[in-house]
Amino acid sequence: MSTILKKLTMAVRDPVLVCDYFQSHFCSKQQSSPSFDPSQYKSGIKVEIEPLQISGNIMTFSWNSNGRIPGILKNKWTLEYPPYIDLTSIPRELLWMMYAMMTSEFFAWTSKIVIALPEKFDERFLIWWKGVLEINHRANPYNRNLADDSDFIFYNGKQQYDNSPNKWQDQIQIACMNGLGKDALAQIGLVKELSQEPILAVTVEHPWLFNKFNVYSKLRENCMRLEQHDIRPVFVSSQIKESFDFKIIPWYIFSLPLLYVHNVSICYHAEELDFHKYLNGVPIKPNTTIILLESINRILGYLDYDIKFKSGIVPLSSFGTQKLLIERYPQLQRFQASCMRQYPACSRCRKCQSHMAYISLCGKDYRDFGYHNVDIVSALTINPTELLDLERESQHHAFNKISGVTDSLDWVEKYYEDALPYAVLGAERILKQHFDSFTGPFNSYGIFEYDAYWWSKFADAICNGSGFVE
Repeated sequence: MSTILKKLTMAVRDPVLVCDYFQSHFCSKQQSSPSFDPSQYKSGIKVEIEPLQISGNIMTFSWNSNGRIPGILKNKWTLEYPPYIDLTSIPRELLWMMYAMMTSEFFAWTSKIVIALPEKFDERFLIWWKGVLEINHRANPYNRNLADDSDFIFYNGKQQYDNSPNKWQDQIQIACMNGLGKDALAQIGLVKELSQEPILAVTVEHPWLFNKFNVYSKLRENCMRLEQHDIRPVFVSSQIKESFDFKIIPWYIFSLPLLYVHNVSICYHAEELDFHKYLNGVPIKPNTTIILLESINRILGYLDYDIKFKSGIVPLSSFGTQKLLIERYPQLQRFQASCMRQYPACSRCRKCQSHMAYISLCGKDYRDFGYHNVDIVSALTINPTELLDLERESQHHAFNKISGVTDSLDWVEKYYEDALPYAVLGAERILKQHFDSFTGPFNSYGIFEYDAYWWSKFADAICNGSGFVE
């Protein structure tokens, strides 16, 4: 009851939150979710994947299973690329790698799954795919009723496909994933300054965050304005919400066809300082970690593709990327769209409040950055049990600091020298001008681990099919 009263109290001050609250609290209850028996996922499920359907720049994955897999809403998923992309010229492994990454979290619900493939794949690719499933199965972030052991089996297909000759576009060596958030924009600024090269900015459109199309159109319009900074925006569209019921999505993997066509050698995914909450010996959200990026780099290298994924901002914390964006790249900060409710920002949701706190910590007035004149919530209102990841710890520290409360989390204003090999080459020179250096690990709360050596070991384990480091 107290939770409902808090939400309604805030909703009275904001009509948008009124609508959001009643829609989520009442409308969703009218649609009953299909029932399922968790025990059946211990005995196994068979997934039969249908041949990939390609029509120019649009491709559709579809599959059938002998039982419901939680989290999969529809056994069909479509991606649309820019009109100049001919997906028939893209190597098949790169296309199927996207399917493997998107479905791994759900297929890993099972303790045993048999996957029948529609075409023939390299055995090393299948071993990597099995490793991705294994690490997701072990992570089990929702305490699912799974058996300790797992068995993921692939039936390789017989059909082989030859790719058409490549139709190279203008060659751009560097790409950055872009969603107009603080992390993506700070990374674009850092990469652009250090490389002095044109950048391909890949935005994956996922219209579940905003119900109104005019809001989404505004975000696309702002992405297009990046062209004035020699940053070329391209878009990938997918109605993900219709097929999958989750939000921790490995966006970077959607860029593979564009990277191949443009002959891009490095794609930067805005992954912040890679602390991980560990369960069962593996990161709780493995698909969006440096570990997965490293494993993908290894399998791409084995398959002879000169494509690598890195994170340009990995030495920074959540607050650090906002600080860098405000202090060094204000020309990009004006495009920032971090609110999860609307555009322009609502100034009341948790995302807005944390960024307003960050801006205040930088000695700036958040009203000059598009936020309304509202009070920032007290840190005392934050449930300590929610502090399960670095972003929330950073938010908690920011709320404390602007309200004059002392805590021991000054590390959010530092960068980690240990992480520099994973960042943009030459980033240390710039970071030293804005942050003090610090060598990890930080583990005073006992729930985070940071060790670049283990990142590499985990990546090797995934490529070897185990997904686990003893």
